[in-house]
Amino acid sequence: MLNLRLGQLRRQRDEMRALADTDGLTGLPNRRAGLKRLEQHMRDARAGDGTLAVGFLDIDLFKRINDVHGHEAGDRVLVAVAATLTSAVRDPADVIRMGGEEFLVLLPGIGGATARARLEGMRSEVSAAGAGLGIEGLVVTASIGLATLLAEDTDAASLLRRADEAMYRAKRAGRDRVVDAEPDVAPDIRA
Repeated sequence: MLNLRLGQLRRQRDEMRALADTDGLTGLPNRRAGLKRLEQHMRDARAGDGTLAVGFLDIDLFKRINDVHGHEAGDRVLVAVAATLTSAVRDPADVIRMGGEEFLVLLPGIGGATARARLEGMRSEVSAAGAGLGIEGLVVTASIGLATLLAEDTDAASLLRRADEAMYRAKRAGRDRVVDAEPDVAPDIRA
């Protein structure tokens, strides 16, 4: 009887942990769980070849989507974006819903032009996923900031800060693009 009760308590603990680490709408890891995963990838990269890229993605004009098409449509967009991003990475746990309409994509073992090409592909697929929802007049685009792990990135916050700043530069440059945080990488391009 005691073993049954202990088993039940363990299952409840595991369920509570999953709820605490998972975004309820998209099923993605939430910010808290995602930051832990990013820190682990940073440790792994430093122990290995040092290669890690992150993409900080923000759905463009998301408030307008909610205002014009309704919150149910906004939720459908978030779920479609989440599915699109997870289908483009090796491990679905490498896509994190940071909050609202912001997502973080972790690309371990990838850097430079390869990371940029992957994020450009994701950006394009996000637009296609929005069109695939069949909501008249709905246009979904995303601005993405790309940052790669540097020796001076002492913690996840510095890497995220650079990716976030690059994402805001993408928005200021006209949205629907990928912008690199590192200035020595090729200028931003549109597919």
